[in-house]
Amino acid sequence: MVQYLIGPAKSGRANCSVCKAKIPKDDLRIGKASEKGDHVQTRWMHARCWKPVRTVKKVEDLVGYDELSPQQRKEAAEAFTGKATKSLFVVKPEEQARAGAYKAALQGLGMSLLKEILRLNNQPLDGRKEEVLERVIDGMLHGGIPSCPVCVYGKLWLTAEGYKCAGAYNPDTQSFKRCTFISPDITRT
Repeated sequence: MVQYLIGPAKSGRANCSVCKAKIPKDDLRIGKASEKGDHVQTRWMHARCWKPVRTVKKVEDLVGYDELSPQQRKEAAEAFTGKATKSLFVVKPEEQARAGAYKAALQGLGMSLLKEILRLNNQPLDGRKEEVLERVIDGMLHGGIPSCPVCVYGKLWLTAEGYKCAGAYNPDTQSFKRCTFISPDITRT
């Protein structure tokens, strides 16, 4: 049986199963708990990274919702409706007009075209349309995000901690190589 849980992170040790970044202590998180043999395994994710599922009809159905503070309930409702507003991409004041023009021009494109733009620039393809669109606009404003400088094959992800690489498949050794590269800033191309 699968259960969905919600609550503040008890420590800063868990990684988000979606974006792979650490979930800071006390940040709102959602967990998918499922039985694995004789124990229960929970996969945690940031509330902003969670994609609602059909089995959860309303945010109040999440186990632990009753214990949330009013602010956390508001954040949970935003995550549930897909209106979570915590963006990792920074648009400087002088870039606002260009970003708005790019958004207006790209808004009508379908997900397949937006993902093709990301694929051609070696960027992650997952996420809701708003997130994918945000990634495309970020690339147009600041240039592409290069491959990992440490493991060479890995893709860098923008997380709350900075640009991070989890590793990648190395075709030379025919194995997956984990990587711990993290940097608050990188040189965009």
